[in-house]
Amino acid sequence: MTNEYGVFLGLDVGKSDHHAVAFNPAGKRLHDAALPNTEPGLRKLFDKLGRHGRILAVVDQPASIGALPVAVARSCGHQIAYLPGLVMRRLADLHPGTAKTDARDAFVIADAARTLPHTLRRVDAGDDTLAELEVLVGYDDDLAGEVTRVSNRIRGLLTQIHPPLERVLGPKVQHHAILEVLSRCGGPAGLRKAGRSKLAEIVMPRAPRMGARLVEQIFTALDAQTVVVPGTTAAETILPRLADSVRELLKQRDQIAFQVEEILDAHPLAEVLISMPGVGIRTAARILLEVGDVTSFPTSAHLAAYAGLAPVTRRSGTSIRGEHPPKGGNKQLKRAIFLSAFAALSDPLSRAYYDRKRRGQKTQRRAHLPRPPPGRRPPRHAPHPQPVPAQTSRKARPRRLTKPIGTPRVVPTDQLVVHAAVSAFLGRYRGQTRVHTESDLCVLLRWCTNQDLGPLAAARVDIERYVRWLQDVRRYQPSTVSRRLSVVVGFYRVCVIDAILEHSPADYVRRPTVPAESPTLGLGHLQFEALITTARKSPNPNGFALVALLGLLGLRIFEACGSNIADLGEEHGHRVLRVRGKGGKVVLVPLPPAVARAIDQAVDERTSGPILRNHHGRRMDRHVATRRLKHLVTAAGIRMPRMHPHMLRHTFVTTMLGAGVSLRDVQIAARHADPRTTMRYDRARKNLDRHPNYILAAYMASGT
Repeated sequence: MTNEYGVFLGLDVGKSDHHAVAFNPAGKRLHDAALPNTEPGLRKLFDKLGRHGRILAVVDQPASIGALPVAVARSCGHQIAYLPGLVMRRLADLHPGTAKTDARDAFVIADAARTLPHTLRRVDAGDDTLAELEVLVGYDDDLAGEVTRVSNRIRGLLTQIHPPLERVLGPKVQHHAILEVLSRCGGPAGLRKAGRSKLAEIVMPRAPRMGARLVEQIFTALDAQTVVVPGTTAAETILPRLADSVRELLKQRDQIAFQVEEILDAHPLAEVLISMPGVGIRTAARILLEVGDVTSFPTSAHLAAYAGLAPVTRRSGTSIRGEHPPKGGNKQLKRAIFLSAFAALSDPLSRAYYDRKRRGQKTQRRAHLPRPPPGRRPPRHAPHPQPVPAQTSRKARPRRLTKPIGTPRVVPTDQLVVHAAVSAFLGRYRGQTRVHTESDLCVLLRWCTNQDLGPLAAARVDIERYVRWLQDVRRYQPSTVSRRLSVVVGFYRVCVIDAILEHSPADYVRRPTVPAESPTLGLGHLQFEALITTARKSPNPNGFALVALLGLLGLRIFEACGSNIADLGEEHGHRVLRVRGKGGKVVLVPLPPAVARAIDQAVDERTSGPILRNHHGRRMDRHVATRRLKHLVTAAGIRMPRMHPHMLRHTFVTTMLGAGVSLRDVQIAARHADPRTTMRYDRARKNLDRHPNYILAAYMASGT
């Protein structure tokens, strides 16, 4: 590397002035002086040193106060690198003297660039996307710190005036339902004054699963303390303000997250990162900022060592031998990887690996770090690719439904029978139905594993316990519990048909009562118009096409995302879209002019490929569609506790019924097999429109 450059320039950057020291390859000093932090001064220095050959400029801070020298050097066509501060301090100890001056630091930087090029770190080559991402992520980190500070202030006040109430509200103080309760009711006195019905009215729309339980816990905590602590009155006025502050900060974080997501969509590595278990928008942004385009890491082992995840070998004589956790590495990258590892515990393989390590007396942190196979220990300065591996050693490999890949091993007979039963049951389905059925069945199999119970040895009481677990522990809606229980019933019925079991343990299990009306409320007429107008004016034509396909055609989300340009055509003078629905059924859906215009804008004269695309130009999936709808709803000023794509299909049915279309025609348009399914969509809306509360309020209008 030293033969490539004629000048090695070390810059100790500062706010107003820098200090520059330059050497040639032989060690002759070419420059040693201070210079102002201005573009003309930097260009003058680069032009002067450029006469001696190619310049390698090294800074001690590539961002913040060092951003201008880096940008000017790039514009002049010079190579940029930086020397980490810890490395510079260690190299400074090798030079005579103990003074700490800008001139000495610049000398150390330039000498390290000339004699120790392996200590340098590269600076990503002018990636504007990463530069914008760094500003947004930095601001988001500041907002996160402020949210934590104000949340701790709320918990501190509650601990001071009412400890039992803090134990209920404190762990979930950033939940929207808790913040709304504190904002509207204040402290203990305000909560008592509001009463159970008022609290339930506030909490239930924002936390339907835990709402009733939360209200009961709040009043249990209020009854646990009767004495009034000094300062309670002042806290009653402060708590609503603090709750409003947290809510506003969280709203800003959501806006920043949307901007970060738009930038990530334009980065080629973002889709790979987000597809990994446990990696979300903020974690992916942090990883991209720390590793750049990953071209500087030849293998995953080098990346792990850079993050400080690879074990460090310590050997000295015969008494010290072994692998020890590293203490160095990139702290920000290590934190992001550990956060993704904890979030990945929802993945079955990651959870099985983690639980097994915890049962082996591993700490929570060490349970996420894999042990490299014998003979393939990563080098000292190179790491493991993932904190949660998909493959482990033979003794620690988790049980899977599919055949393991690797060295053949003897599988117990009962496990083979379970595999055969699962394969026979799933063989009855195909496509997305098989995927969803397998997902529901895996919930039962994981529960049986946690209970040390064989799925084929379960009795009726075990299935009853499983249903109670779904209801009381996981807090699933009755419709979700009923669907998953139906899968269990079907699985055991197939086992009886195939003579694996004599009788089904799920035959006489009580099913939860599913309400006659759908719990989902679609958009109103004016809300739907506002959403369509906002989507039409949006600069992204895919948003308008998405709203049109879901809300004006009533397509399911997988149908809309799976539609291709080749599915467009004409039949008997009508523009139509060929839709592949549930069970592989193909139907022709006519396109009204407004929908046709929205699709044409999204297609943009393309002749093949998907109709809906993300920022990468690839097929839009349901996750991107959900985020796009949430952004459009927010931009339209529509207040919805939870927005998801199926709400537009719900709106399609209710709006069509409200327009006077007959129930039979709506059933055909929605492609419902049973008209009762169509009525479920509309019953909840009629219950609100015809509620007697409006009649009573109108009757008592003179007094109210």
